[in-house]
Amino acid sequence: MERGREKGGERGRERRKKEEGRGGRRCAHWRACGLLVGPSLARTVRVAGTTRCRVATRRTTMTRPTPLSTDNVRLTQRDLDAVRWIAEQQAVRLDTIGRLLASRGTAVDGRALRRLAQRWDAAGLIRRRRILANAPSILWPTADGVRSAGITLKAGQRAEAPSIGTLHHTLALAEVRLVYERMGFTWTAERFLRAAGSGHRADGLAVKGDQRVLVEVERTQKERERLADILRSNLRTPGISETHYWITEVMRGVVEAAAAELEADLTTRVRVALLPEVVR
Repeated sequence: MERGREKGGERGRERRKKEEGRGGRRCAHWRACGLLVGPSLARTVRVAGTTRCRVATRRTTMTRPTPLSTDNVRLTQRDLDAVRWIAEQQAVRLDTIGRLLASRGTAVDGRALRRLAQRWDAAGLIRRRRILANAPSILWPTADGVRSAGITLKAGQRAEAPSIGTLHHTLALAEVRLVYERMGFTWTAERFLRAAGSGHRADGLAVKGDQRVLVEVERTQKERERLADILRSNLRTPGISETHYWITEVMRGVVEAAAAELEADLTTRVRVALLPEVVR
């Protein structure tokens, strides 16, 4: 009887070793895939309806990207140029920055683009947030970001999150600027034009050789007489060759009617175009 118990015990131990060997191999597979952390209680898990494996469940962890700290940030000239562009425009969509970088010969994919924005945020130069539904993150400069762009904040003036009331206009203007820069124009942002004087100021100035174009973005209804006054003021500005109006489809009729009311020598210097589809 003692011999029988010894044989039974030996068979039990051999069976358990075989089971542990199979389980160990399976668990090694899960561990290699990053799905198993540490020894613990086991349960059966099915992945994609295929393999079952006994895996640890008491102490598992999720792997997440390590957030950047300010100490880890090393800014390149590309970073500083992009932050300056954001500061000049005051708020831009993340995908607009992707198109900007591509136009300058440094295209990046979506993941790398988000990582860049995280770097700038960690450096304290921008802030980013999902503000609009069905749209990417919006980036805007901090006070340090504005200063890094060489822009002086007046006493008491702060760099703040963009106003919801003007956000669509601001984002559309950034896309329009990109159109001109792709065509070889240099751009003077609205904030610099505004600082140069009082009264109505265009949304931007695009210059290429002898062409000096005052650019307007219009997404909201204005009276025809008001639009005609703006066009006339722009075209009579010394040194300006044309004024370009970027609009939504619903604005086309009223803007073209306002242009038709101008003096003949002014009407021919007005160009009307639809906004880029992404911000229309």
